[in-house]
Amino acid sequence: DAMTGCGVRPLRYALEAKADFVWANEGNWDLHNLLNANLSNSLSTSQYCITHKDANALFFERHQQKDFFDLIDIDSFGCPQPTLTSALWAIRLGGLLYLTSTDGRATSGHAPNKSLQTYGAYARAHPAIHEQGLRLLIGAAVQQAAARGLGAQPVCSWYHGDVNRVMMRITRQSAWDTENYGFLTYCHHCGQFQTLSWKKLGRSKACVCQSTELPVVSGPMWLGPLHHQGDLVASGIGVTSHG
Repeated sequence: DAMTGCGVRPLRYALEAKADFVWANEGNWDLHNLLNANLSNSLSTSQYCITHKDANALFFERHQQKDFFDLIDIDSFGCPQPTLTSALWAIRLGGLLYLTSTDGRATSGHAPNKSLQTYGAYARAHPAIHEQGLRLLIGAAVQQAAARGLGAQPVCSWYHGDVNRVMMRITRQSAWDTENYGFLTYCHHCGQFQTLSWKKLGRSKACVCQSTELPVVSGPMWLGPLHHQGDLVASGIGVTSHG
């Protein structure tokens, strides 16, 4: 847990998910006594480690030591972009990267310049802004992983209010799949959504309702499934046809 706070999440990983070992990192040394008390109250010293480092420094340190994590949880304020790239250096192949975004104003299209700054994508306002937040976050992880020659596949994703949470499985990269990474258009006249590929970017694409007003374009973002059904079925979690 890269930004653990008081250590509740590592405790849940150990006690509820039965993790063999948890690493609780908290940049604020002032929380050491509280963090140590919370973990030592329920876990043996062989089950956990506490550090107080910048998350980026910790990730690169583990990479240099060839000590890779099975799961990295980044629950930061705002966007996880400042630590996303470095986390990819510290995750093992097949491992899980769990990301949180709380910058709902950017992902909802109310601050498109901010979304461009943090996600490299221009977000517009429309009725599906919550799903758009998930797709922007997944898209950022997929693109950053691809830049390192890695693949990133969504395992599960959910949102609650302005909070977006996605879990990605990091693998060796296969062919770069541009079909699942592109643009979303929305017609304010009829409410129709359509996807727009990179090959068609720059061409005027009228809505199916034939409105004289062209649809607005958001992206790039992830356009593929938000969950991996096989993983969720194996874990006992059901997935709807719309999931």
